[in-house]
Amino acid sequence: MRPLLLAAAAFALCAFQVFSSETTRLIEVFVPDAASLASIDRAGIDMTELRGKPGGWIRIPASDRAVRSLRSSGLTLRILIENMEEDHAAQVRPLGPVNALGFGIGSMGGHYTYAEMARQLDTMKLLYPNLITNKTIIGSSFRGRPIFAVKISDNPDVQEDEPEVLYTALIHAREPAGMMSVIYYMWHLLNHYGTDPEATYLVNNRQIWFVPIVNVDGYEYNRKFYPSGGGMRRKNLRNVDTLTYQGSAYGIDLNRNFGTHEMWNSPYGGSSDDPFDDTYRHTGMVGARDRGAERPRLRSRIQGCAQLSYVGGLSDLPVGVPAVRDQ
Repeated sequence: MRPLLLAAAAFALCAFQVFSSETTRLIEVFVPDAASLASIDRAGIDMTELRGKPGGWIRIPASDRAVRSLRSSGLTLRILIENMEEDHAAQVRPLGPVNALGFGIGSMGGHYTYAEMARQLDTMKLLYPNLITNKTIIGSSFRGRPIFAVKISDNPDVQEDEPEVLYTALIHAREPAGMMSVIYYMWHLLNHYGTDPEATYLVNNRQIWFVPIVNVDGYEYNRKFYPSGGGMRRKNLRNVDTLTYQGSAYGIDLNRNFGTHEMWNSPYGGSSDDPFDDTYRHTGMVGARDRGAERPRLRSRIQGCAQLSYVGGLSDLPVGVPAVRDQ
């Protein structure tokens, strides 16, 4: 009987460690040189989220597991915010009427929720029926939620011989600013068609596809636990306990799951094989189910794609465009 009780206690402790609520901390790590950055990468942290540079303190959002990894590596760190989710949620203030037309705001810290985004697409179709398609379901998430896409063009329901481009956003569930940028750009094209030369040219001569939310499960998960904003989950919900909040446990970083495992299994880092890391890539291309934009019927026609991720205050420039700092 005693061994059975010990085994049960050990199992309960393990279950608590895996399924108890996990939060994100904002930390600063002293990084004496560039070689020390390898310890940060091994902790499964997205290097694009770093603020600072070697030779000083670098600011990072980190899971509990990442904090333990960094401490074991010998790096000096200090915790600035114990719980980023609660800190963000506490800073949310009413910004005005929710779900307004055009350049409006949403109920989730000013960002649209998944449902509010869908209503925005419906409203666009109602107001501009000749410039945008009805929203199309191009895939479903692991939890069965629809992934919506629409097309803006001068003849949106006709497959014309024009270049086709794709805009996607929210592949990481804690980056809703990208989704808002996509929605605002869509409203800009629709509102200014016929009056602004550039908007008119693009609508007349391009077929422009939009997928405002790719990681719908992760985004809805953040809304469930932090409905006014503040959720810090990044990955999707594959094998994730949805009863308690898990900032990093399990799930897949969909932005590290394009192509085969070999494409990401680089000795230079950038992704992880640990399912508890924020940059977990998985061993196969299973994340494609949550990236409905990858469906062949759409992918085969796209000639250019822009993925709007917003983190770290960074802007990616196309190849050939010189970097412009401080602008």
